[in-house]
Amino acid sequence: MASVVELEQEVRELREKVETLAGGQAARDKTAVPIGPFTRHMIQLMQVTQDLFPGPVKVKLMCDPEVPSDPFVVFKVESKGEPKEIVDKQLEWHRRIRGILTDPHEELRLSIIPL
Repeated sequence: MASVVELEQEVRELREKVETLAGGQAARDKTAVPIGPFTRHMIQLMQVTQDLFPGPVKVKLMCDPEVPSDPFVVFKVESKGEPKEIVDKQLEWHRRIRGILTDPHEELRLSIIPL
């Protein structure tokens, strides 16, 4: 699992990418790219994700190009198994994330690549 220092560096790099995607607006107004409450819970979020989806977890800060001021975090994972098993793990991920964050739907996404 990544260390806190590594995760903080990744958050900084992702913020810079969002600023670039936002056409420089975020650079002029730092409030335009809210990082959100998930950052202080990143270790817990990674633990939940790795518990359910062993293997590499990629974390990407993304936004809809039409709404660059509303970024969200995507956890990209791979999963083996039957489709029902994968869906069950996805539902369990959302259940556990709700136990950490009160409203994760605004900021977090899960992307599963079936193997």
